[in-house]
Amino acid sequence: MHQIDGFVLSTVIGVFAEFALVEQGKQMHAYTIKVSSGLDKSVANSILDAHLKRGLTDEAEILVKTMPTKNVVSWTVMITGYERGKCSHSELIEESQEYFSRFDWSQQSIPEVEHYGCMVDLLGRAGHLKEANDLLEKIPLKSNVGIWQTLLSASRMHGNPEMGREVGRILLILDGDNRSWA
Repeated sequence: MHQIDGFVLSTVIGVFAEFALVEQGKQMHAYTIKVSSGLDKSVANSILDAHLKRGLTDEAEILVKTMPTKNVVSWTVMITGYERGKCSHSELIEESQEYFSRFDWSQQSIPEVEHYGCMVDLLGRAGHLKEANDLLEKIPLKSNVGIWQTLLSASRMHGNPEMGREVGRILLILDGDNRSWA
């Protein structure tokens, strides 16, 4: 009997998670324990994502803590997993912030602009506009129009015209020719 390699295994787990095939996902998880390819980081990240898609944050926490090595995908999965959850709960915001702060800033695991975007979206939807703005002001990368549009939307959603005007000013500087965000 041939073993499934890590790429195929992580892909199958991802499909089961995407279509909420819980029982099949559990069976694949059990299979990963029995085969050497189950130790692949990509497989662990797929299982992590499956747990979070099913709302099993405790299981995801245990898995990420026991993973021998983590990469940028591991942290991305945790942050976006909490973002997909009930983002208005302060505990989930704190969890996402904790995972965001766990990037080791080495060349293998530095946060990219998309990670900042996830955090701005999470904080903004939860009404933490000042924290989202502070994060954007400290971003060590070149921020993009999309992230600022996210904060603009959150400002509108939470009725903060002052923040909206400030973000609008920044958007004019970044992309004054494109008025699709106006």
